[in-house]
Amino acid sequence: MQNQNKCLGCGALKQNTDENKVGYVKDLNSSYCFDCFSLKNYGKSKNHFHPDKYLEIKDHSLVLIIQSVMQIDLLFTQPIERIQPNAKYVYILNQVDLLPRDTNLDYLHEKIEKLAKKNKVKFFDIIFMSAINPSDTTNLKRYLMEQKQKDIYLFGYQNSGKSTIFKSLTNNKDVLNLNKAGLTQEIIKSNFLDKTIYDMPGNYISGNLSEIFDYEEYRKLLPSKTIKPKVYQLKENQKLVINDYIEITSSNDVNLVFYINEFSKIMKYNLANLNNYLNLEYEYTSKTFKIGQEKMHITIADLMFIQVSGNTNLTVKLPKKLRLTISESLLK
Repeated sequence: MQNQNKCLGCGALKQNTDENKVGYVKDLNSSYCFDCFSLKNYGKSKNHFHPDKYLEIKDHSLVLIIQSVMQIDLLFTQPIERIQPNAKYVYILNQVDLLPRDTNLDYLHEKIEKLAKKNKVKFFDIIFMSAINPSDTTNLKRYLMEQKQKDIYLFGYQNSGKSTIFKSLTNNKDVLNLNKAGLTQEIIKSNFLDKTIYDMPGNYISGNLSEIFDYEEYRKLLPSKTIKPKVYQLKENQKLVINDYIEITSSNDVNLVFYINEFSKIMKYNLANLNNYLNLEYEYTSKTFKIGQEKMHITIADLMFIQVSGNTNLTVKLPKKLRLTISESLLK
């Protein structure tokens, strides 16, 4: 049963003394804190909070480490074993419905398993699913019923889909599951048959779109349905500008495959055109990557990832606050 002193949406302890702190309510009898009420009813958020601590996980529990496909560059980077070494770990790659329908999921699963073993990651299973697919959530329920552990924790980075999975498993109608970073503030628990499921606050990772945009803006940039990859040929005398705040140039002609929200804008310009098309509101940094014949995976915040191969030096200019990573591609 939900603690009456906590917000039903994010789990924060309610308080009526400081509207700039988490859990603020005008009336302590309110079901939702002010921020969750605004999100639930108006799709708006005044404040942005990041939980700053890991919470205790019981010994010999089952931990579901949930990762969105848009966070695939962050696979196996969460130090969960330091928190609870005596747990059973199952990795869940969520939002696989965002990947193109012709994606070879067997190949992706094999590559992820190899990566886990290479990095000596402790895991029992790796499961692919979409939290909004009823068939997938039904299969997950059956899977969890077969496990002997009585305590099940949903663990992962912010916006990985933990709360959506939690709602599907427990039929909890009150918890909010919107694409807002740092929405769950305190642990929220519910019964699942003879087990207890805990929805943990999302782990903060710097460099996401929430660093430079308000909720009302960045939620529109997050992919919400199956991505149709966009292929661009970039010549050495050209540049690509994405959404007016990311610029890509290449030392040689190269093909780039973008996995990005369909509403994002990608424009191509000649370098001879000296106009600056970047939004001057931000402070920028540039990073150059040497690309060979091996297919590489470049991730920019939680906005998109790009596949690229070919002998070139690729330069990405973007706001300093956004995360930029490069790794071997896990997609065929």
